[in-house]
Amino acid sequence: MSNISNKASYWKPSATSEKDKLSLSEGFHLAASSGPLTSRTRGATRSHRWFATNDSPDLASPTPKKHRVLFCSNTLNSSISSPTTPTPFVPGKSSSVPQSTRVLLELQPLKKQMESLIRCPLCSSSVIVTFPTTTIASGSKVTCSDVMCSFINNSGPRLADVPRPPTHQRSALIRRIVNYEVNVLCVLSFLVCGDGGGVKAGRLLGLLGLNNATTMGPRSFGIVEEYIGPVIQQHADEIIQQNLVEEVRLHFGDKKDGDGNLYSDLWEQGNLPANNHEMWPQLIGSRDMAWQGRASGNQHNSLTGDGLVFGALTRKAIACAVISKGCSSCNGWGKSSKRGLPIPDHGCRKNWDGSSDAMEPYAMLKMYKTLYTKTKVLLRWIVTDVDSSIKSKMKWSNADHVINYGLNQPPTIINSNGNEVICPDHGEVPRHMQEPGFYADPVSYTHLTLPTNREV
Repeated sequence: MSNISNKASYWKPSATSEKDKLSLSEGFHLAASSGPLTSRTRGATRSHRWFATNDSPDLASPTPKKHRVLFCSNTLNSSISSPTTPTPFVPGKSSSVPQSTRVLLELQPLKKQMESLIRCPLCSSSVIVTFPTTTIASGSKVTCSDVMCSFINNSGPRLADVPRPPTHQRSALIRRIVNYEVNVLCVLSFLVCGDGGGVKAGRLLGLLGLNNATTMGPRSFGIVEEYIGPVIQQHADEIIQQNLVEEVRLHFGDKKDGDGNLYSDLWEQGNLPANNHEMWPQLIGSRDMAWQGRASGNQHNSLTGDGLVFGALTRKAIACAVISKGCSSCNGWGKSSKRGLPIPDHGCRKNWDGSSDAMEPYAMLKMYKTLYTKTKVLLRWIVTDVDSSIKSKMKWSNADHVINYGLNQPPTIINSNGNEVICPDHGEVPRHMQEPGFYADPVSYTHLTLPTNREV
């Protein structure tokens, strides 16, 4: 019979180790807790310098602990006064981390604590503390419990300066959700993290026990997003323009005209000749596209897509395009009871009726036209992958090709069967614009027609 026991072995505390942990008043008897640091730093070099005190400046002593200070507003003139001296500076503590501006507090204990300690400065009666809330922005209100006393003290949340869109030009005295900073930051944080959506924001508020968890998803999130959307778009356009200016400056360098003017300055001032494309900045850019929904196999059903062009010199975005198959305002109006009436004026986001897969070449064409018409920039070369739809879109149509080259018949190609056929007519580059060239990405490009991806 085997002597091996099937009894599970459990960890048992050691009396010696537990004694070491609790033998000091600080709570733990760890390395260097009762004296200067030793070399037990796992190879890292630590500073062992002690800071001098006011009593004995030459005598080394440990860093003093922080004093516990009660921060209380002195506006109520209550018996609890605010500290007259600021929190002492702790030597050796890094000050690079900014102090927090908000905390989460338990509502009822805070209310009970404030009402038990604060008295009315006019009649010394007890007070009633409430916390008015707009979405998740909360303030505090202290009123005297004596109905004959007129004492009221309000402290509202921090305000935000968000411009009103044209569709909300009503009275400025109306208290709105976007008037408070924490409401705007809550929505903005979800958008920045890529988890944009009122449903997830509402779930977070519900888990934390905050107000308006049920209204955040269907109502509040969309309202804030409608206000801050134009502001975000404005900042994005400014950043794109700054990146483009930097790319053009690097492209021209110190190149000057006959009068000694820098070509980059002439371009920024809009003084380059409109008909001489040779003097325009001819840039090299790589492109990429992202969709809101994840593609799976042959399924491409995302409602929106975002395209970007990156400059080869700065590696920063110099053009962007947002392609959308729908508009939330239009869809919401169509589902409401007012769907029979004309929809009010709004910033409609719908600009595409085709498939989601076809958004990519359309976005590239749109960015190419924008750079040409609005900024006088010629995207001469495009670094792309083996996507043939972009290459077929970024060229002249057969009719424009015949006119520009003075031909008598449309261009032809040799198909896979070895026959000469007319070139597919998918090009949409305007005739007055130059066709861009294409570069292959040397890192990710592979020759699909060669076995085992061998080099040419």
